[in-house]
Amino acid sequence: MKKVMQSCLGVAVTLLLCSGCGTESTSGSGVSSASAGNDTSFAIPENARYAPEAVLVKFRQTSERISARTTQNDISILARQADVGLSFQGTLPNGVDRLKISSEHSVEETVNALRNLPDVEYAEPDYWLKFDQSTPDDPYFGYQWALQNSGQTGGTPGADISATTAWGETTGRPEVIVAVIDTGVDYSHPDLKQNMWINPGEIPGNGIDDDNNGWVDDVHGIDAFANDGDPMDEQGHGTHVAGTIAAVDNRAGVVGVAPNVKIMALRFLGPEGGYVSDAVRCINYAVSKGAHLSNNSWGGGGYSQAMRDAINNAGAANQLFVAAAGNAATNTDQSFNYPSCYDLPNVISVGSSDHYDQPSSFSNYGLTTVDLFAPGSNILSTVPGNGYAYLSGTSMASPHVAGVVALMMSINPDLSFADVREALMASVDAKTSLNSLCATGGRLNAAAATSAARATVPVPAPVVLSSVAPSMAAPGETVTLAGSGFGAAGRVVFQPGALTFPTTSWSDTGLVAVVPEGASGMVGTLAVEREDGVTSDSAVFVIEQTSPVGEPLGTPTALVASVLLNRQVQLAWVDNAVAETETIVFRRVEKAKGKPNSYEQVAVLGADTEAYQDTVPADGVTYGYRVQVRNAQGESAYSEAALLFVPGAPPAPVAAPSQVVATAVSGREVRVSWQDNSDNESGFQVFSRQAGSSKWSQAGTTGAGVTGFTVKRLRSGKSYA
Repeated sequence: MKKVMQSCLGVAVTLLLCSGCGTESTSGSGVSSASAGNDTSFAIPENARYAPEAVLVKFRQTSERISARTTQNDISILARQADVGLSFQGTLPNGVDRLKISSEHSVEETVNALRNLPDVEYAEPDYWLKFDQSTPDDPYFGYQWALQNSGQTGGTPGADISATTAWGETTGRPEVIVAVIDTGVDYSHPDLKQNMWINPGEIPGNGIDDDNNGWVDDVHGIDAFANDGDPMDEQGHGTHVAGTIAAVDNRAGVVGVAPNVKIMALRFLGPEGGYVSDAVRCINYAVSKGAHLSNNSWGGGGYSQAMRDAINNAGAANQLFVAAAGNAATNTDQSFNYPSCYDLPNVISVGSSDHYDQPSSFSNYGLTTVDLFAPGSNILSTVPGNGYAYLSGTSMASPHVAGVVALMMSINPDLSFADVREALMASVDAKTSLNSLCATGGRLNAAAATSAARATVPVPAPVVLSSVAPSMAAPGETVTLAGSGFGAAGRVVFQPGALTFPTTSWSDTGLVAVVPEGASGMVGTLAVEREDGVTSDSAVFVIEQTSPVGEPLGTPTALVASVLLNRQVQLAWVDNAVAETETIVFRRVEKAKGKPNSYEQVAVLGADTEAYQDTVPADGVTYGYRVQVRNAQGESAYSEAALLFVPGAPPAPVAAPSQVVATAVSGREVRVSWQDNSDNESGFQVFSRQAGSSKWSQAGTTGAGVTGFTVKRLRSGKSYA
């Protein structure tokens, strides 16, 4: 949000500068040097806000006026020359005077009169400048996946109509009127009342048909169902549709696709439906009151010539008829749905898609009778009683298309409905999932549609960012950005946070930027924004984490040492620093007595390290370890020491003797012999036991390498093992 605000401020300043520069040249800006007799006709831009009682004037700096200050006498002379009422209010730092004008003349008249005077360098309105917003600040905008889908509702990121990009082109103009032919509209809803169309020929509440159109007090539209001029919604459907089209961007609730257009409320549907005759009256009313298009989220019944004629007459008045394709999950090429299936050039039939860019399960479809799909599943919008609710249906898809059509007409009011339809159909996002289900094979794309509508307006050259080097840097370090279309000036923007990187050089194909001081530990993107507001695609960039000057590095803690095989030691610890550049491991041999040994450095590791495996020079020794981190500003304290005894290697196992043979040599002696299978024994033990006993008794021992032993003093007549 902050980025957009800064961007807008930059544009506003550029406009003011261009206006000033144009007074010194007869070409370029369109504000030419004013002199007596010159044709300097001036018109205030559409939608511009300005002070209604003041103008800004700059006098030519002739030799007589170089040191003179503006006085009321000067203003009086100026007023007589221009034949307008003026009084002095103050002077701006750049030498521009703010003059109050009389109520007898408009700002535009006064500016034109002053611009023809020889002493006036330029005159202009005192415009109201505001921050522009491509992304709304309405709190429920994050739930409106159809406008901007980041996967927040579990769908596929990007499965949306690209509304925020379209709003970079326009958010709509109040001159564009969308007729919502439905159950009425809650015109008192805080998210709608600002955008309700007001009948200029009607005086509210006087009980008189002031415009003689057969409807009394039809201020916001009509109720053909109840046959009166109050189209208040009693069911909620029409209010939901209206919110999707044009809910106000007002920091409350939701935002519509075209949040600055007007809604004309036309009710013909009651609690259970309505008649064709009443629908025709609503269509005719919309034509008579100059609506640019109508949204029709309803259907049913059979073919009606009266209905077809009314829609055809609307087309003759250059009015588009946007219609929901229906919710029967039916192929309408074979089973027609009306009014969406009337074969008229001003009808746009809309199917429903979900947040995965798949057709909604309920949506009708048809290669020739459905034109395109738009989001219609689980759509959050306004409902009567200042509320909001989720609804699903092609009724919810159709108003997304109506809103985009309103944006297109806001950009280029001279477009015919045929031009709008062609551009809309050609600008969809083609989807494999929809390829066989509608004529375009795609889903609505507001950004592409609005761009197509502006096709007759010169498109500025793109800004292409091809490389950023390095892709990670610390505050104060430089970054080189290369590409094309950078222009002569602009800014480098880091997101999130709309952080501007100062630049040390700038050309059309490259620039050098500096990571600003104070930024630290941020992952985001860099983009180049040219001075005309055109912005490149973004590139991933990391601002390295740093510690403020003088802040100590966190000390490593929880150091643990464990013995592995082959004199290897595993170390682990907790890294508590945020800006170290290296980690140092120290080791020493511990002594039981006397002066301890000094620690020696055994490893230099990278930042953010929390483990190391060491190999000690000898076993049977106790070692001490400690860890420290460092950077260019200093070093941390040492960790608490970890002590570890590294035992010697265990002896190799001794192979057991085999082929044991016992031979009686006398009545009480037995000779035992065996095969020696080991070369590292220290000796042998000989055991015996009487037959039937489980207890073994040691009969004797021998030295290493011996393969026989005589057991003596045995009991005669007994069996031994």
